[in-house]
Amino acid sequence: MQPIHLTLGVVVAPALAFSMRAALGVQQYLQQHRPEVRMLVVQSADSMHPRIPEMSAVMGYINPEEIAQLEPTGLPIVSIASRTAGLVPCVLTDHDLIGRMGAAHLHERGFRRIGFLHFAAEKHLGEPRAQGCADWLDEQGLSLTRMAWAGDLTPTLGSQLALCDAVMTASDSGARRLIEIMLAAGRTLPRDMAVLGVDNDESMCMLASVPISSVDTAGERLGYEAARLVTALLDGDPPPSQPVRIAPTHVVTRASTDVIQCDGYVRQAVEVIHRWGCEPFHIDQVMEHIPISRRTLEKQFRQQIGRTIHQELTRHRMEQARVLLEQTDLPVAQIARRCGFSEHTRFTAAFSTYHKIPPAAYRKSHQTLAQA
Repeated sequence: MQPIHLTLGVVVAPALAFSMRAALGVQQYLQQHRPEVRMLVVQSADSMHPRIPEMSAVMGYINPEEIAQLEPTGLPIVSIASRTAGLVPCVLTDHDLIGRMGAAHLHERGFRRIGFLHFAAEKHLGEPRAQGCADWLDEQGLSLTRMAWAGDLTPTLGSQLALCDAVMTASDSGARRLIEIMLAAGRTLPRDMAVLGVDNDESMCMLASVPISSVDTAGERLGYEAARLVTALLDGDPPPSQPVRIAPTHVVTRASTDVIQCDGYVRQAVEVIHRWGCEPFHIDQVMEHIPISRRTLEKQFRQQIGRTIHQELTRHRMEQARVLLEQTDLPVAQIARRCGFSEHTRFTAAFSTYHKIPPAAYRKSHQTLAQA
Protein backbone atom coordinates (compact mmCIF):
# COMPACT_ATOMS: atom_id res chain seq x y z
CA MET A 1 0.00 0.00 0.00
CA GLN A 2 1.38 3.37 -1.06
CA PRO A 3 1.88 5.97 1.70
CA ILE A 4 -0.38 9.00 1.57
CA HIS A 5 1.70 12.11 0.91
CA LEU A 6 -0.65 14.40 -1.04
CA THR A 7 -3.90 16.03 0.05
CA LEU A 8 -6.57 17.14 -2.41
CA GLY A 9 -9.08 19.65 -1.09
CA VAL A 10 -12.52 19.04 -2.63
CA VAL A 11 -15.09 21.84 -2.30
CA VAL A 12 -18.72 20.71 -2.48
CA ALA A 13 -22.08 22.49 -2.47
CA PRO A 14 -24.43 20.15 -0.55
CA ALA A 15 -27.51 21.82 -2.03
CA LEU A 16 -26.38 20.88 -5.57
CA ALA A 17 -26.79 17.20 -6.36
CA PHE A 18 -24.30 17.19 -9.20
CA SER A 19 -21.63 18.63 -6.87
CA MET A 20 -22.11 15.79 -4.38
CA ARG A 21 -22.11 13.22 -7.18
CA ALA A 22 -18.91 14.77 -8.52
CA ALA A 23 -17.27 14.24 -5.12
CA LEU A 24 -18.09 10.54 -5.42
CA GLY A 25 -16.43 10.51 -8.83
CA VAL A 26 -13.32 12.12 -7.36
CA GLN A 27 -13.21 9.45 -4.68
CA GLN A 28 -13.56 6.70 -7.27
CA TYR A 29 -10.74 8.08 -9.42
CA LEU A 30 -8.35 8.43 -6.50
CA GLN A 31 -9.10 4.93 -5.25
CA GLN A 32 -8.48 3.46 -8.71
CA HIS A 33 -5.53 5.52 -9.89
CA ARG A 34 -3.99 7.67 -7.17
CA PRO A 35 -4.28 5.96 -3.78
CA GLU A 36 -1.43 8.11 -2.44
CA VAL A 37 -3.71 11.18 -2.69
CA ARG A 38 -5.92 11.87 0.32
CA MET A 39 -9.29 13.56 -0.27
CA LEU A 40 -10.40 16.30 2.14
CA VAL A 41 -14.03 17.40 1.57
CA VAL A 42 -15.16 20.88 2.67
CA GLN A 43 -18.31 22.91 2.03
CA SER A 44 -16.59 26.14 1.03
CA ALA A 45 -13.17 27.41 0.17
CA ASP A 46 -13.37 29.62 3.26
CA SER A 47 -13.54 26.60 5.55
CA MET A 48 -10.51 25.17 3.76
CA HIS A 49 -8.22 28.14 4.48
CA PRO A 50 -7.00 27.01 7.91
CA ARG A 51 -5.80 23.78 6.26
CA ILE A 52 -4.24 25.29 3.14
CA PRO A 53 -0.71 24.42 4.37
CA GLU A 54 -1.72 20.74 4.13
CA MET A 55 -3.07 21.03 0.58
CA SER A 56 -1.38 19.88 -2.58
CA ALA A 57 -4.25 21.03 -4.85
CA VAL A 58 -7.85 22.27 -4.68
CA MET A 59 -10.81 21.35 -6.84
CA GLY A 60 -14.60 21.24 -6.87
CA TYR A 61 -17.51 23.65 -6.91
CA ILE A 62 -15.59 26.88 -6.44
CA ASN A 63 -17.03 30.30 -7.22
CA PRO A 64 -15.01 33.18 -8.75
CA GLU A 65 -14.61 34.97 -5.42
CA GLU A 66 -13.18 31.84 -3.81
CA ILE A 67 -10.77 31.39 -6.72
CA ALA A 68 -9.48 34.92 -6.14
CA GLN A 69 -8.79 33.96 -2.53
CA LEU A 70 -7.07 30.69 -3.48
CA GLU A 71 -4.89 31.85 -6.37
CA PRO A 72 -2.23 33.51 -4.15
CA THR A 73 -1.50 30.08 -2.63
CA GLY A 74 -0.07 28.88 -5.93
CA LEU A 75 -1.89 25.55 -5.62
CA PRO A 76 -3.27 23.84 -8.73
CA ILE A 77 -7.00 24.59 -8.97
CA VAL A 78 -9.68 22.81 -11.03
CA SER A 79 -13.28 24.01 -10.95
CA ILE A 80 -16.56 22.35 -11.91
CA ALA A 81 -18.55 25.61 -11.61
CA SER A 82 -19.63 27.12 -14.95
CA ARG A 83 -19.07 30.71 -13.80
CA THR A 84 -15.34 30.06 -13.45
CA ALA A 85 -14.72 29.13 -17.09
CA GLY A 86 -11.70 31.09 -18.27
CA LEU A 87 -10.42 31.76 -14.76
CA VAL A 88 -8.88 28.36 -13.96
CA PRO A 89 -8.84 24.92 -15.62
CA CYS A 90 -12.41 23.58 -15.60
CA VAL A 91 -14.33 20.37 -16.14
CA LEU A 92 -17.92 21.34 -16.88
CA THR A 93 -21.23 19.86 -17.90
CA ASP A 94 -22.00 20.30 -21.60
CA HIS A 95 -24.92 22.72 -21.43
CA ASP A 96 -25.56 22.60 -25.18
CA LEU A 97 -25.96 18.82 -25.18
CA ILE A 98 -28.15 18.99 -22.06
CA GLY A 99 -30.54 21.34 -23.86
CA ARG A 100 -30.51 19.23 -26.99
CA MET A 101 -31.15 16.02 -25.07
CA GLY A 102 -34.07 17.60 -23.23
CA ALA A 103 -35.61 18.93 -26.46
CA ALA A 104 -35.29 15.51 -28.12
CA HIS A 105 -36.93 13.80 -25.13
CA LEU A 106 -39.95 16.10 -25.18
CA HIS A 107 -40.23 15.99 -28.96
CA GLU A 108 -40.15 12.18 -28.92
CA ARG A 109 -43.20 12.30 -26.67
CA GLY A 110 -45.13 14.30 -29.20
CA PHE A 111 -44.69 17.77 -27.70
CA ARG A 112 -44.25 20.59 -30.17
CA ARG A 113 -44.99 23.69 -28.06
CA ILE A 114 -41.92 23.56 -25.85
CA GLY A 115 -40.66 26.17 -23.40
CA PHE A 116 -37.48 26.61 -21.36
CA LEU A 117 -37.62 28.18 -17.89
CA HIS A 118 -34.85 29.17 -15.50
CA PHE A 119 -34.52 31.13 -12.30
CA ALA A 120 -32.84 34.52 -12.71
CA ALA A 121 -29.99 33.23 -10.51
CA GLU A 122 -29.47 30.31 -12.92
CA LYS A 123 -28.74 32.53 -15.91
CA HIS A 124 -25.22 31.12 -16.34
CA LEU A 125 -26.75 27.62 -16.66
CA GLY A 126 -30.12 28.45 -18.12
CA GLU A 127 -29.09 30.49 -21.13
CA PRO A 128 -26.66 27.99 -22.71
CA ARG A 129 -29.01 25.08 -21.95
CA ALA A 130 -31.91 27.00 -23.47
CA GLN A 131 -29.80 27.75 -26.54
CA GLY A 132 -29.04 24.05 -27.04
CA CYS A 133 -32.75 23.30 -26.70
CA ALA A 134 -33.63 26.08 -29.17
CA ASP A 135 -31.02 24.95 -31.70
CA TRP A 136 -32.31 21.36 -31.67
CA LEU A 137 -35.91 22.50 -32.10
CA ASP A 138 -34.91 24.87 -34.89
CA GLU A 139 -33.47 21.90 -36.76
CA GLN A 140 -36.96 20.34 -36.56
CA GLY A 141 -38.64 23.52 -37.79
CA LEU A 142 -39.92 24.46 -34.31
CA SER A 143 -39.33 27.40 -31.98
CA LEU A 144 -38.70 27.64 -28.23
CA THR A 145 -40.49 29.84 -25.71
CA ARG A 146 -37.84 31.19 -23.33
CA MET A 147 -38.77 32.26 -19.81
CA ALA A 148 -36.93 33.55 -16.72
CA TRP A 149 -38.57 33.89 -13.31
CA ALA A 150 -38.13 34.57 -9.63
CA GLY A 151 -40.21 31.58 -8.55
CA ASP A 152 -43.69 33.11 -8.62
CA LEU A 153 -46.44 32.90 -11.22
CA THR A 154 -46.71 36.43 -12.63
CA PRO A 155 -49.23 37.42 -15.33
CA THR A 156 -46.40 37.60 -17.88
CA LEU A 157 -45.10 34.16 -16.98
CA GLY A 158 -48.64 32.77 -17.00
CA SER A 159 -49.20 34.00 -20.54
CA GLN A 160 -45.89 32.49 -21.66
CA LEU A 161 -46.66 29.13 -20.03
CA ALA A 162 -50.03 29.12 -21.78
CA LEU A 163 -48.08 28.85 -25.06
CA CYS A 164 -46.42 25.59 -23.93
CA ASP A 165 -47.52 22.01 -23.49
CA ALA A 166 -44.07 21.01 -22.19
CA VAL A 167 -41.41 22.95 -20.29
CA MET A 168 -37.77 22.13 -19.68
CA THR A 169 -36.21 23.83 -16.66
CA ALA A 170 -32.56 24.60 -15.96
CA SER A 171 -32.55 22.44 -12.81
CA ASP A 172 -34.56 19.96 -10.80
CA SER A 173 -35.32 22.61 -8.18
CA GLY A 174 -36.88 24.77 -10.89
CA ALA A 175 -38.91 21.81 -12.11
CA ARG A 176 -40.19 21.08 -8.60
CA ARG A 177 -41.23 24.71 -8.09
CA LEU A 178 -42.98 24.83 -11.47
CA ILE A 179 -44.88 21.62 -10.68
CA GLU A 180 -46.05 23.07 -7.36
CA ILE A 181 -47.32 26.22 -9.09
CA MET A 182 -49.07 24.32 -11.88
CA LEU A 183 -50.81 21.97 -9.46
CA ALA A 184 -51.92 24.90 -7.29
CA ALA A 185 -53.39 26.49 -10.42
CA GLY A 186 -55.48 23.37 -11.04
CA ARG A 187 -53.38 21.94 -13.88
CA THR A 188 -53.06 18.17 -14.32
CA LEU A 189 -49.49 17.03 -14.97
CA PRO A 190 -48.28 15.72 -17.34
CA ARG A 191 -51.56 15.76 -19.31
CA ASP A 192 -51.85 19.55 -19.32
CA MET A 193 -48.13 20.21 -19.21
CA ALA A 194 -45.03 18.02 -19.09
CA VAL A 195 -42.08 19.22 -16.99
CA LEU A 196 -38.46 18.16 -17.41
CA GLY A 197 -35.64 18.95 -14.98
CA VAL A 198 -31.85 18.71 -15.12
CA ASP A 199 -29.31 16.99 -12.83
CA ASN A 200 -31.33 13.93 -11.76
CA ASP A 201 -31.25 14.74 -8.06
CA GLU A 202 -33.00 11.52 -7.08
CA SER A 203 -34.33 12.67 -3.72
CA MET A 204 -35.74 15.89 -5.13
CA CYS A 205 -37.16 14.17 -8.22
CA MET A 206 -38.79 11.26 -6.39
CA LEU A 207 -40.26 13.34 -3.55
CA ALA A 208 -41.88 15.94 -5.81
CA SER A 209 -45.69 15.98 -5.97
CA VAL A 210 -45.31 14.62 -9.49
CA PRO A 211 -42.01 12.69 -9.75
CA ILE A 212 -39.71 14.64 -12.05
CA SER A 213 -38.15 13.38 -15.26
CA SER A 214 -34.62 14.72 -15.47
CA VAL A 215 -31.54 14.90 -17.69
CA ASP A 216 -28.76 12.99 -15.95
CA THR A 217 -25.68 15.21 -16.18
CA ALA A 218 -23.18 12.47 -15.29
CA GLY A 219 -22.03 14.06 -12.04
CA GLU A 220 -19.80 11.12 -11.13
CA ARG A 221 -18.05 11.28 -14.50
CA LEU A 222 -17.61 15.03 -14.04
CA GLY A 223 -15.78 14.47 -10.75
CA TYR A 224 -13.82 11.55 -12.16
CA GLU A 225 -12.46 13.64 -15.03
CA ALA A 226 -11.85 16.65 -12.79
CA ALA A 227 -9.75 14.43 -10.51
CA ARG A 228 -7.86 13.13 -13.53
CA LEU A 229 -7.12 16.73 -14.58
CA VAL A 230 -6.05 18.03 -11.18
CA THR A 231 -3.68 15.10 -10.60
CA ALA A 232 -2.22 15.68 -14.08
CA LEU A 233 -1.55 19.28 -13.05
CA LEU A 234 0.12 17.98 -9.89
CA ASP A 235 2.34 15.86 -12.13
CA GLY A 236 3.39 18.98 -14.04
CA ASP A 237 1.24 18.59 -17.15
CA PRO A 238 0.10 21.82 -18.83
CA PRO A 239 -3.56 22.86 -18.31
CA PRO A 240 -5.99 22.43 -21.23
CA SER A 241 -6.66 25.53 -23.31
CA GLN A 242 -10.44 25.05 -23.06
CA PRO A 243 -12.77 23.59 -20.41
CA VAL A 244 -13.27 19.84 -20.58
CA ARG A 245 -16.97 19.22 -21.34
CA ILE A 246 -18.85 16.20 -19.98
CA ALA A 247 -21.89 15.06 -21.96
CA PRO A 248 -25.14 14.10 -20.21
CA THR A 249 -25.87 10.41 -20.27
CA HIS A 250 -29.66 10.12 -20.72
CA VAL A 251 -33.04 11.31 -19.53
CA VAL A 252 -34.45 9.46 -16.52
CA THR A 253 -38.17 9.29 -17.30
CA ARG A 254 -40.56 9.69 -14.40
CA ALA A 255 -44.19 10.76 -14.14
CA SER A 256 -43.70 14.41 -15.13
CA THR A 257 -43.09 13.51 -18.80
CA ASP A 258 -44.36 9.93 -18.89
CA VAL A 259 -47.02 10.60 -21.50
CA ILE A 260 -47.32 10.77 -25.27
CA GLN A 261 -48.91 14.03 -26.42
CA CYS A 262 -51.65 12.91 -28.77
CA ASP A 263 -55.42 12.65 -28.92
CA GLY A 264 -58.30 10.69 -30.37
CA TYR A 265 -57.60 7.23 -31.71
CA VAL A 266 -53.83 7.76 -31.50
CA ARG A 267 -54.10 8.25 -27.75
CA GLN A 268 -56.23 5.11 -27.43
CA ALA A 269 -53.69 3.12 -29.43
CA VAL A 270 -50.76 4.45 -27.41
CA GLU A 271 -52.51 3.52 -24.17
CA VAL A 272 -52.98 -0.04 -25.48
CA ILE A 273 -49.30 -0.24 -26.45
CA HIS A 274 -48.13 1.07 -23.07
CA ARG A 275 -50.41 -1.30 -21.20
CA TRP A 276 -49.77 -4.48 -23.19
CA GLY A 277 -46.70 -3.73 -25.31
CA CYS A 278 -44.28 -5.74 -23.17
CA GLU A 279 -46.44 -8.84 -23.46
CA PRO A 280 -46.23 -11.14 -26.50
CA PHE A 281 -47.98 -8.67 -28.74
CA HIS A 282 -48.74 -7.81 -32.35
CA ILE A 283 -49.93 -4.62 -34.00
CA ASP A 284 -53.14 -6.37 -35.03
CA GLN A 285 -54.04 -6.48 -31.34
CA VAL A 286 -53.93 -2.68 -31.25
CA MET A 287 -56.37 -2.52 -34.15
CA GLU A 288 -58.86 -4.69 -32.25
CA HIS A 289 -59.41 -1.69 -29.95
CA ILE A 290 -59.56 1.02 -32.65
CA PRO A 291 -62.61 1.40 -34.97
CA ILE A 292 -60.67 2.75 -37.98
CA SER A 293 -58.40 1.17 -40.58
CA ARG A 294 -54.73 0.58 -39.87
CA ARG A 295 -53.83 2.82 -42.81
CA THR A 296 -55.80 5.72 -41.33
CA LEU A 297 -54.35 5.16 -37.87
CA GLU A 298 -50.81 5.02 -39.28
CA LYS A 299 -51.40 8.36 -40.98
CA GLN A 300 -52.66 9.89 -37.73
CA PHE A 301 -49.65 8.48 -35.84
CA ARG A 302 -47.26 10.17 -38.25
CA GLN A 303 -49.14 13.44 -38.07
CA GLN A 304 -49.36 13.57 -34.28
CA ILE A 305 -46.18 11.95 -32.94
CA GLY A 306 -43.97 11.60 -36.01
CA ARG A 307 -43.59 7.83 -36.04
CA THR A 308 -45.42 4.64 -36.98
CA ILE A 309 -47.39 2.33 -34.68
CA HIS A 310 -44.58 -0.22 -34.86
CA GLN A 311 -41.97 2.42 -34.05
CA GLU A 312 -43.93 3.46 -30.96
CA LEU A 313 -44.16 -0.19 -29.84
CA THR A 314 -40.41 -0.57 -30.37
CA ARG A 315 -39.68 2.70 -28.52
CA HIS A 316 -41.78 1.57 -25.55
CA ARG A 317 -40.10 -1.83 -25.37
CA MET A 318 -36.58 -0.44 -25.76
CA GLU A 319 -37.12 2.17 -23.04
CA GLN A 320 -38.41 -0.50 -20.68
CA ALA A 321 -35.40 -2.65 -21.53
CA ARG A 322 -33.02 0.23 -20.86
CA VAL A 323 -34.51 0.79 -17.41
CA LEU A 324 -34.29 -2.91 -16.54
CA LEU A 325 -30.67 -3.08 -17.66
CA GLU A 326 -29.79 -0.04 -15.56
CA GLN A 327 -31.77 -0.81 -12.43
CA THR A 328 -31.80 -4.61 -12.10
CA ASP A 329 -29.41 -7.54 -12.27
CA LEU A 330 -31.83 -9.65 -14.32
CA PRO A 331 -30.20 -11.76 -17.05
CA VAL A 332 -30.53 -10.27 -20.52
CA ALA A 333 -32.62 -13.26 -21.64
CA GLN A 334 -35.13 -12.60 -18.86
CA ILE A 335 -35.26 -8.90 -19.73
CA ALA A 336 -35.97 -9.89 -23.33
CA ARG A 337 -39.01 -11.89 -22.20
CA ARG A 338 -40.20 -9.05 -19.96
CA CYS A 339 -40.07 -6.73 -22.96
CA GLY A 340 -42.18 -8.93 -25.23
CA PHE A 341 -39.45 -10.89 -27.04
CA SER A 342 -39.66 -14.67 -27.13
CA GLU A 343 -36.14 -14.95 -28.57
CA HIS A 344 -33.06 -13.52 -26.91
CA THR A 345 -31.29 -13.00 -30.25
CA ARG A 346 -34.15 -10.91 -31.66
CA PHE A 347 -34.15 -8.74 -28.55
CA THR A 348 -30.38 -8.22 -28.75
CA ALA A 349 -30.65 -7.22 -32.42
CA ALA A 350 -33.54 -4.83 -31.74
CA PHE A 351 -31.82 -3.23 -28.74
CA SER A 352 -28.54 -2.87 -30.63
CA THR A 353 -30.29 -1.16 -33.53
CA TYR A 354 -32.29 1.20 -31.32
CA HIS A 355 -29.64 2.17 -28.76
CA LYS A 356 -26.56 1.67 -31.02
CA ILE A 357 -25.02 -0.71 -28.46
CA PRO A 358 -25.74 -4.36 -27.48
CA PRO A 359 -27.66 -4.80 -24.20
CA ALA A 360 -24.81 -6.46 -22.29
CA ALA A 361 -22.40 -3.71 -23.33
CA TYR A 362 -24.99 -1.05 -22.43
CA ARG A 363 -25.34 -2.49 -18.92
CA LYS A 364 -21.56 -2.62 -18.47
CA SER A 365 -21.08 0.95 -19.68
CA HIS A 366 -23.87 2.25 -17.42
CA GLN A 367 -22.42 0.47 -14.41
CA THR A 368 -19.00 1.96 -15.21
CA LEU A 369 -20.47 5.46 -15.41
CA ALA A 370 -22.34 4.96 -12.16
CA GLN A 371 -19.11 3.94 -10.45
CA ALA A 372 -16.94 6.63 -12.06
